[in-house]
Parts: sequence; structure tokens; C-alpha cells
Amino acid sequence: MNSENNQTNNIQDTNNQNIPLQNNSLPEVIPNIDANPQNNQSITTGIQNNLIELESKDNELKTDGVVIIGNVINEDEMIAIPSAKIPAAIDIKERKKEQQKNKDSKKKTYKVNKEAAPKQKGQSIVAIGAFLVIVLLVASFIIINNSQKKDEFNLNNITIEYMEETYPKKVSKYVQTKENEIIDELQYTLDLSEVGEEIGVYNYKVTYKGITKTGTIEIVDRKKPDLTVRPVAIISGESYSAYQFSSSCYDHSGCNIFFEDSSIENKYSKPGTYEKIQISAVDAYNNKTTKETSLTILEKPYIYEKTDYSEDLTYTLTTTYTLYFHTITIQGSTISNIFCSDTVCSDKKEVYTYSDSTLFQAEKQKHYGEIGYEINDFKQTITYNEQVRDIGPYKYNDKDKVLNYLETNNYIQK
Repeated sequence: MNSENNQTNNIQDTNNQNIPLQNNSLPEVIPNIDANPQNNQSITTGIQNNLIELESKDNELKTDGVVIIGNVINEDEMIAIPSAKIPAAIDIKERKKEQQKNKDSKKKTYKVNKEAAPKQKGQSIVAIGAFLVIVLLVASFIIINNSQKKDEFNLNNITIEYMEETYPKKVSKYVQTKENEIIDELQYTLDLSEVGEEIGVYNYKVTYKGITKTGTIEIVDRKKPDLTVRPVAIISGESYSAYQFSSSCYDHSGCNIFFEDSSIENKYSKPGTYEKIQISAVDAYNNKTTKETSLTILEKPYIYEKTDYSEDLTYTLTTTYTLYFHTITIQGSTISNIFCSDTVCSDKKEVYTYSDSTLFQAEKQKHYGEIGYEINDFKQTITYNEQVRDIGPYKYNDKDKVLNYLETNNYIQK
């Protein structure tokens, strides 16, 4: 408890003499205490027949220093607590300055907030305005888009591959539609009367609710020729052309077959096999296909022949071998084997010539229509042809062994 003008803690008696409390303690027994709780301005007590007054002159400071100095026993006396200490002094002027500073700070904060409010209000108005503008733009787009005439439509330009595709039958193929949009086909009239079947550009018409529009149909040839090639074998001295390498070529606009490298046509003449011969096919609209194959040039064939007679002399049998040998080199060794391909193949021909007409007719009926047999009624001959890839009981293929076998069996080289 403090006095406004005094920085030390004293006890003031009735004779206005300052009596300091020893060690800031109170008497052990204090008689004559005014214990009225409503008396908040002063507390009086008697110490050794002297009256002591403890006073707080500023109500705002009462809670700054609180101490229990004793227990009231009755109206006349109180038992003091020896360890009680008087609260430390408080600088009232500094306290009031601090209180005033807090009040000014609150006013300033209020003023700042009050000044910021118009700015925030302005920003809110701008944001709302911007939002309304966006809403108006979106709404305008929707209205304009929906306000277009429902009878307006656009057509597609159609492209068809020549001889491969047919004209679309559905109107929806000609009328531009949005994704997953379905149109009423019965409301449209499609006119293809001006459209032809040959390669070119033609007009078509679509009418809807009295409005007629014109689109185009273009018939094109963009498909490459379907070319199949094969290896070619020729005999030394023979000529060759690009068409010999084509086993088939198909295109609606026709095939023109040629060597991709034009110098190939007269380039090779010596016996041997030549790989990577490029054959090209192009149609009338410059669609081209190119494939690779090979060319084999063979030596002239070896021809061996022998004639045998039946025991009863009713027919003769003439057997002729026409043999082509293909020479290749493997790991430094040269090998020459019987050759047979789609274009050139070694063959064996047996010709039966009958002197007995009855026997000829019987054999004719037996072999009539069989593959490989040829019948000549005028000469009374039956000829049988077969391709040969080996000869003799041991299936000889090597040139030296084959020729030795034929000569041993009385075949004569022609």
C-alpha cells in the first residue's frame, strides 16, 4: 500500500509522526481495528495506545500490491502475520503515462482501421464488377450461340479411294456434326447425281429446310501397286527384262514395271548369281512399289540322250536329260550342282513311240489327262516331262558325279 507522494513505506500515527515499521513487519497483536469491509479508503489500528492509519489514495492501484497483514479476531483486535511485507512502491506518474499511451494506441488502431475500410470496400466493388462482366460475357456467348438459326448447316469434303470405297449412304457423313450429335436423316435430301465413278472431283448437294448447299467428292488413287517378284534364271547369252522378275502385279490404274536402276538391264552377262536386283512398279498416278530379287545366269545346258527298244519291238523309249548346273563358291571351294528354279529347271523327257496301234490306244487311255503327259495321235507318241534335281540311284547332284553316271549308262551327250 503506497502513498502518491511518498516512495517509501511508512506508518503514520495520529500525531503526524512517521513511525517506520521495523523490517517491514507488523505488530503481532493489533487492537481496535475497524473491520468494516465497506471502508475501502482507510484502515485504522492501535499499536501500544497509538492509532496507526494505512491509506491508499488511488483506487486504481489497490490491486497492484496485495498483502495479508493479519487475521481479524473480533471488533477490537487482529492477530498480525509477522512475515507480511508491505508491497513495493509504484511510480504513479509512469503508470499514468503508460495508461495514457495504451489509450492513444487504441485510438490510433481504430483510426487506421477506419481509414482502411474504404479501400477494402473499393476493392470489393471492383471484384464484384469484374465477376459481373465475366458472367455477362459468358451469358452473351451462350445467347449468341443459341440464337443461330437451327436450320444452318455445313458440309464435309469427301475423299474416296478409287475402286476401293463406295459413296457413304448416310447423310450424317456429308453434314458436319458435333461429337455424339445425331441428326434427323429424314429432314435432309442428298443429291449425288453429278458424281461420277472415275478419278476426279465432283459436286454433291444437300438440302435442309429449303436451304441447299454444295460440297465436293474427290475420287483419288493413292494405293500403291501390289507387286510380287521372283528370282530369274537365264542361260548365258540370253537377254532379260524387268517384266521377267514380276510374277504378278495388280493395280486399278495399271502397272508399269521397270528396273529401279536402269543400267541393270544390260549390266550382267557372265554366269553367276546377282542379288539385290530392284524391281519397281508404278501406276498411272505415280504410286510406286519397289521390291528386291535376284538374277542367275547359267552356263549352257548339258544334254544327254539314249534310246531303248521293247523286247517285242512294239515301241521305243527315248530319254533325254537337259541339265543346268549352278556354280557357287563356298569357303574357297567351287561346287557345281544341278539347278532348278521357277524360270529355268533341269528336266527329263521320256518319249514313247508306238508301232502297235492297239497298244498305243491302251496306253493313251491310261495316261489321258494326267499331269506331265502329252499325247500325239498323229505320231502315236506319248511324252512325259518332269523336273530334275538329282539323277541316279544315289541321287547324284554334283556335276561330275551326274555326268559320270550318264556316260556309264550309255547316254550320249548332244
